[in-house]
Amino acid sequence: MADAGTEGDGGRGGVGGVCGVWRLGDLEAMASRQELAERIFFELVEMPPGAWPRELDRRCNGDDGLKAEIRDLLDCHARAEGFLDNAELLAQSLGLGTMRPADEHELTPGTRVGEYVVEGVLGRGGMGTVYIARQERPRRTVAIKIIRRSVSSQSLVRRFEHEADVLARLHHPGIAQIYEAGAAVVEVGQPAQPYIAMELVRGPALNVYAEEKGLDTRAKLELVARVCDAVHHAHQRGVIHRDLKPGNILVDESGQPKVLDFGVARAADADLRVTTLQTSVGQLIGTLPYMSPEQVLADPNEVDTRSDVYALGVVLYQLLTGRLPLDLKSRSIPEAARLIRDEAPARLSSVSRVFRGDVETIVAKAMEKNKTRRYQSAAELAEDLRLYLGGRPINAKHDSALYVLRKQLKRYKGFVAAGVVGLLSLTAFAVYAAIQASRYQALATKERMVSREAVAARATAEANGRMAAEKATEAAEKAKELDQELFDSNIEQARLAGLTGNLSRAEDMLWHSFISNPTSQRARWALWELYWRAPVRWTVPGPRVHNAWCGFSDDGQRVVVGAEGGEVAIYDVATGAEMLHFRAHLMHIRQVSFVDHDAGLVTIASDGEAARWDITSGKAAAVWRRSNPEGRSSSYRAACTLRDGSRVWVVADAHVIREIDGRTGQVSREIVLPPGRYTTMTCSAAAGLMAIGNDEAALSIRRLSDGQEVRVIQLPRRGGSALWLGGMDFSPDGRRLAFCSRDRKVRVYDIAADRMVFENSPELPSMVSLSYSPDGRRLLTAGPDQACLWDAENGEAISRLPGQKGRVMCAAWDPNGNAIAVCGEGSVRLWDAQTDRGRVGFAGQGSWIFGMDRSPLRPVVATCAGDYSVRLWDRGTGKQLAMTLIPADRARTVRFSPDDTRLYVAADDGCVYVLDASTLECVGQYQVGKFELFNMRLSPLGDLLVTGGYERVVNVVDTATGHEVLRLDDFSQAVEDLDVDDTFSRVFCVGNVNEVRWYSLVNGAKLGAVKCDSRAVCVSLAPDQTHLVVATADGYVEVWNIETGKRDVRFDAHRNAVTALAVSPGNKLLATGGDDGVIRLWDMMTGDNLANITPGRGEVPYLAFEPSGHTLEATFRDGFSGIYDLLYGSMLTAGNAQFQIERFKSSSGTPTTADAVRNWSQSILKMTARYYAKGAGGAGTPEH
Repeated sequence: MADAGTEGDGGRGGVGGVCGVWRLGDLEAMASRQELAERIFFELVEMPPGAWPRELDRRCNGDDGLKAEIRDLLDCHARAEGFLDNAELLAQSLGLGTMRPADEHELTPGTRVGEYVVEGVLGRGGMGTVYIARQERPRRTVAIKIIRRSVSSQSLVRRFEHEADVLARLHHPGIAQIYEAGAAVVEVGQPAQPYIAMELVRGPALNVYAEEKGLDTRAKLELVARVCDAVHHAHQRGVIHRDLKPGNILVDESGQPKVLDFGVARAADADLRVTTLQTSVGQLIGTLPYMSPEQVLADPNEVDTRSDVYALGVVLYQLLTGRLPLDLKSRSIPEAARLIRDEAPARLSSVSRVFRGDVETIVAKAMEKNKTRRYQSAAELAEDLRLYLGGRPINAKHDSALYVLRKQLKRYKGFVAAGVVGLLSLTAFAVYAAIQASRYQALATKERMVSREAVAARATAEANGRMAAEKATEAAEKAKELDQELFDSNIEQARLAGLTGNLSRAEDMLWHSFISNPTSQRARWALWELYWRAPVRWTVPGPRVHNAWCGFSDDGQRVVVGAEGGEVAIYDVATGAEMLHFRAHLMHIRQVSFVDHDAGLVTIASDGEAARWDITSGKAAAVWRRSNPEGRSSSYRAACTLRDGSRVWVVADAHVIREIDGRTGQVSREIVLPPGRYTTMTCSAAAGLMAIGNDEAALSIRRLSDGQEVRVIQLPRRGGSALWLGGMDFSPDGRRLAFCSRDRKVRVYDIAADRMVFENSPELPSMVSLSYSPDGRRLLTAGPDQACLWDAENGEAISRLPGQKGRVMCAAWDPNGNAIAVCGEGSVRLWDAQTDRGRVGFAGQGSWIFGMDRSPLRPVVATCAGDYSVRLWDRGTGKQLAMTLIPADRARTVRFSPDDTRLYVAADDGCVYVLDASTLECVGQYQVGKFELFNMRLSPLGDLLVTGGYERVVNVVDTATGHEVLRLDDFSQAVEDLDVDDTFSRVFCVGNVNEVRWYSLVNGAKLGAVKCDSRAVCVSLAPDQTHLVVATADGYVEVWNIETGKRDVRFDAHRNAVTALAVSPGNKLLATGGDDGVIRLWDMMTGDNLANITPGRGEVPYLAFEPSGHTLEATFRDGFSGIYDLLYGSMLTAGNAQFQIERFKSSSGTPTTADAVRNWSQSILKMTARYYAKGAGGAGTPEH
């Protein structure tokens, strides 16, 4: 970036250091007076000319110079609103922007242009100036148009030649005559400038003339008839005007109307194809309110002389009523074109009853939408006007005999009286003849009646048949509609069940719906939402109905389950696939553990049998059985095993602890316990301790080395009954012992301090197992119908993990604490135990996170907050990489440059700060405004940025120089939000209460608008560049098609305001955030709520999908921000699909629909496996 300039040299250099602030006020002051004059001029030309003086005095506020400048513009507009004055048409035709005439000197009186001597300025146009000039021979005063040198081009020269050629064909008192066209050197040393010399018409526009003269209806009709004569003359010579309007029809001092400005005329023959005026399909030529329906189609082949007839009808309508037939103000061009094609204008009689009758009929026929029903020429229109003025029937009524008769009766009253007498005589004779005829027709009538009755009976039968068929169709459609309503109702009931923790019921209803209709988005996303809340990675059938024990291998890649009847099964943790299934014992499994670095298993059965297994072959390496002193087999009530399998401890029914060598099965020591029924035990290699509990609520802690007791914990009795002890476990460091008991409490005991750390009351039925997480921070309990997670420090509940059906028998942690296996009746579930599952979190900012953006080239995101901090984060780990503070109170928006070298931050002091994208060092700033900037977007090349904020202004700034290149101030309130299209050619702004407007980023022109039902607060242009999503302050979302101007859908999204919007690629999903702290996902085209994410972190200021649509970025009020992995929920759904298909295959859907769900789940699992293998997922996703 260049160094900032100094005041001494008047510099306004590029971005320098922190103090290099750009001051745009100097540039604004230079242009503000001219912009003010232009804005007032464009507002006044939309008003009736009679209102100009009053409005000019009011708006200029005593500034005589400004008033004179605007009056000159208005005079020019009224006299010569032609080709040279139509800057928009010239820009369209020549590819030029808006040009200002101030960049060249006006010609002074006496300047010679060819054979003409300039006498003064008549008016100024967008591309040139019109002068009054004197011609020596012949001596006369003319109007001469001279194009400016700065915009002279070959294209414009052809336009001049075209206008001259067109006007040269026309010789009529009602058409301004051309005298000469050419090019002449105006200033010495400069190239020749094109000009046209033509008849000088002194007089006002047609509507102004009628208003000033106070013309009555007849005078106005005669005036228009004379205009028709002139237009018909042009039509006869093959010229169609195409832009007839009051401003192009002046009335001279003698009262003769003159048609001007054939600059956009079209020659009917082919010799004008060489000009640039020959338009193609898609271009509009003319003035919109006066265009015919075929003309707004922008197809030149459809425009003919009848298009001018339509324009004459509009001119006549406006002349008579003082207003246009259709109100096109504030309409977009597509909407205005639609009104012209389809909307019938108010009839003249609805404006004033004076026009009822012939005048109304003439105007209506001239403005017929179908040009074949219109007057076929201007001469026909003129003829009807003169027929009316002469009191004769008009041609437009010739298709009505009654109308003609009424006119003739009025003119020939005497003859009518004589005719009435003859008619009465004729009537008497007719009556007599009718009586006679009726007698002869009686029989024929009866015959016809019988025939009609037969026909009617047949018609009734056919009608009844049709009615029955229609009712059957209607009944079928109604049944289909009711089925769909029931289907949708079931899904919503299931979502509610899942929200309240009833996982089993929710799964039943949702999987039944999804398998019966695999195409249902609502069912699939409801399952996504369910598993997002209850993250079950997979569910598989257990080895038996009652599965009593489970555990993980040391590497966390396998889970083993022991069941009733001695069944053992091993499952792959990644997929849930069964790897090994065998029967180890005849009785129930008490414990099963991986040993020998996961190469073997040790199983202990309730009948006193134990074995060591080779898991490769599933064969026993050793089996041993022990007997009691009486010679009977011992039954094992509890057992525990060291992780390496070297030693096993069991509690036999003779209240004896036996220490067994895990490799040989030999008993190395026996420890006699006090009499009692011992039901649970655990051991800790780290502490060198074991703990044994009995049903008398006594808990003994002993050393592993010699079996000596070091602590005894005696729990109080409850109501005279002992408390049965359930599961227990040592903390990973061996310092604490946690256990659960029959009084439904979880207790944690500090062994060294000999004190109870806490005991909670979870209000759950008795728990059968308990274990510490590998990091010692959480406790896992199981039974009777769910597993639960608790805070190991205070006993507070963290979450509940329901079983698939029935009782939960046991639960276990994987070695990393990332997953939990839960065994229930007939199933094994693997739960994701990560606290940040499915997302990467960025925590540490102490205030609102207003903005976020992802780096285009690195796995880095940036956030900005209300504590004036800007931070960089590692996208994969959530680790903070850099932080800086900007000299403002709030940082509102942050954007990376496309080349990833700069980070732009918009703040509440009106500045955009430029930071190094890697170090966050401030390298410059732009002073865009004085007040808070709410939003900012960068162009695809990074050369421009657009901002909107509190000042009711949208600014476009050059990022290289800091100069303002465009300013939009057409807003009634703060610009709360904005968005741009993919090409950075349009900006969509919220800043006019209920209205959302969009503007050109090339020239600032307003391109369109939509009006919402309430105040708009957020806007987002969908990736298809056609749909505009708008959120309102009362919590609604509206989706508009900006090509048709129609609203496709409106739905209630949040309880109060919607604070953030994002649309995924392909328009598949719409995400909304609200001040209720909920992120909701929607089908954008139907408004169906598909799923909700409830982080519980307060208002959501920002949402954005990444380009793939797989992740959703969000920021929150509490200083947290994160990236949500949407594939995670789909992966969980797919992981549970096969189990659910087997459950419902006989009751839901058909084999075809079940196959569709199976194929979908397999494709999702393959795709997510590839996705996570590449490291594309964020933290919180499964190990990969």
